[in-house]
Amino acid sequence: MKHINNIVFGEYKFFVYGRPASIQSNSNIKNQYISSIKNKIRECSNIFVREIYVYIEWHTNFEERYETDSSYDIDNIIKPTLDAMTGKNGLFIDDCQVQRVECCWINKNPGTEDKVEITVCSLERNNDYVINKKDVYFFQKDGPIYYLIPNISKSYIKKIYKLYSFIISTTEYLKKYNNNFSHELLNKFENYLTPYILVKYHISRINKSGFPCIKKENINKFIENL
Repeated sequence: MKHINNIVFGEYKFFVYGRPASIQSNSNIKNQYISSIKNKIRECSNIFVREIYVYIEWHTNFEERYETDSSYDIDNIIKPTLDAMTGKNGLFIDDCQVQRVECCWINKNPGTEDKVEITVCSLERNNDYVINKKDVYFFQKDGPIYYLIPNISKSYIKKIYKLYSFIISTTEYLKKYNNNFSHELLNKFENYLTPYILVKYHISRINKSGFPCIKKENINKFIENL
């Protein structure tokens, strides 16, 4: 059966052969493991942009787990696995999206190689918050905070940017001139009005992702040049 290299119904499932890397592994082992995952998912054209659930299942040897000290602790394989799936060539933008992770090992069939099966799912179990990687752009809100606008079309970006600019300016005006509203309440107001797809990220989380990050003063020019 041919593997479908895309996210379907909010889920992407794949496997890699060999033992997983641990956070204590040397850099060569980590790099090999991360590369094996990246090579497996590189043809996936879509990416998750909101909260996800990750399930990691390591098929390994029962006796090795119990009768030797060479088998990694199960919790230590999580970080390298998540790191391999982040960024423009991965399945999600940053591991801050991982709201739930489950990791386990099961006894493999005798004579077979170790294998790691990985499933990444949207919490909504649909593709509502799955975007084509080439359409992901981040616009600066203020300071280190950037928000995602999907590049569906020039007119779409213009409308969404205009709407969000209005929401931000209204919130900022109320913060400045109306003492009846707490900043916490106004932040909730802003989040409530903001289209759900416009996820906000700290620049440190998206700088390493490889996606375009447009500074505030360059946004209008960027949109016009699309």
